[in-house]
Amino acid sequence: MSDFAQFQYSPLDLKERCIRLVEIVAITHEDGEDVIECKTHKYKVPMFIDRPRSLDFDALSYQWGDEKAVKQILLDGDWFTVRENLWHALKALKEVQTSGTQEACTVAVRLPTSVPSRLYTNIISLQWKQVRDDRSKFKRLIWIDAICIDQENVAERNHQVGLMNEIFSRCSTVIVWLGPSTSNSIVAVNHIWGLGAGGFEHQNDHDALLDLLNRPYWKRMWIIQEIFLAPDIIVLSGQDIFLWEELRETLRRHRLAKTSQDHCGCLERQWHEHLRQSPGCRIVDAREHYTENMRVRSRTPLFAGDQLVSLLMDWADQECSDKLDKVYALLGLIPQLSSSPRPCLRADYKKKKEDLFRELMVLLLDFGATPNERRAFCARLLKSLEICPFHPTVREALAWLAPLFAGAAPFPSRDDVAVEHARKCFECRDQMRLMERNGQQHRAAITARPARRPVMMYRLTAGGAG
Repeated sequence: MSDFAQFQYSPLDLKERCIRLVEIVAITHEDGEDVIECKTHKYKVPMFIDRPRSLDFDALSYQWGDEKAVKQILLDGDWFTVRENLWHALKALKEVQTSGTQEACTVAVRLPTSVPSRLYTNIISLQWKQVRDDRSKFKRLIWIDAICIDQENVAERNHQVGLMNEIFSRCSTVIVWLGPSTSNSIVAVNHIWGLGAGGFEHQNDHDALLDLLNRPYWKRMWIIQEIFLAPDIIVLSGQDIFLWEELRETLRRHRLAKTSQDHCGCLERQWHEHLRQSPGCRIVDAREHYTENMRVRSRTPLFAGDQLVSLLMDWADQECSDKLDKVYALLGLIPQLSSSPRPCLRADYKKKKEDLFRELMVLLLDFGATPNERRAFCARLLKSLEICPFHPTVREALAWLAPLFAGAAPFPSRDDVAVEHARKCFECRDQMRLMERNGQQHRAAITARPARRPVMMYRLTAGGAG
């Protein structure tokens, strides 16, 4: 590759609602390798009251992937390091964007010929509502967190995370990138598109769909906000593409098939149960549930603390590299937090986990639940944030909120934990001693056992001598 300087971010105006957007310019070939060229554009997000319709960019929802697997792209003419999963996403997006007709789209992405023509309107929108700039050139802009946010600038990260709910709720389309395609994903996508034709009950299709819904993407914490707020979703897995509505319809028909077929075999019932418990199926159901509840919330707003506590309990097992994101990734789902009479929770990556825990405990003051439910929330939060319950800040917060836990099972004290740990250690030691004692006794029994005399040899020897 040619020598280029390393990319340096130009600062954003953090006093304004400014973000960066990415334009995938071209894919060139140099020294036998693909080089992806991108440009950044600064964009000021208008207030909703000034522009309630969707904005002229898309947003990418993806898994960051292995931090050791990285590649280089050209960003504004300089080298920029991205993780390998994002590099594959950029390449696939550019290949799709260059297709402008149904025939070209069929070449760029794998689609069955039986797809209704009305769906191509949505699919080809991956080139999408082209934006004309001052020079009358067309370009398509995408918001990608790893590129559009200076990850080394904590103040900028705090600012941009505060805008993410508007980015994903007001963009034109959210593009879900599940990762490169595999033989299984091709079968799964054909299964999803083939619903209209019927006859899709094949074990290979079942296994492929289950594999697609168990991909690591579905376990990422940030996708909860990104998918729940999305106005429209298109899903990409390598060159395979489908609409979110088609995936939802696939799962709905499988449920109907399960309820209508009482004669299902044991293996089929087991597969349906695995499908129901898969992370992808859970996300699909939760998005539909969240969308329906938004209408109710607009008529009967609940206290923001109740909603946040509920979300933290529901999604505590989702994964993220920074434990603070266990909370920050959900704040965008609760717009009432910005108008709450209590001090608002805002993303602050300089904050310690223990201080964030103390702020969350304030929400318990208005959390309408039983003492045992409050205690369960505290325990779940401590485990999710990986916080030591004996940290002074945590103990202070729990002592301050002690009246809220009146009647609940007490939190373990340091002495209780020490005693329990010692008990386990003693049990382990006793087991080891017992095993050692049994081993010694076994070895002693073998050693004390009298050696067999070579009777036959002795007799032969004696007979020969006589």
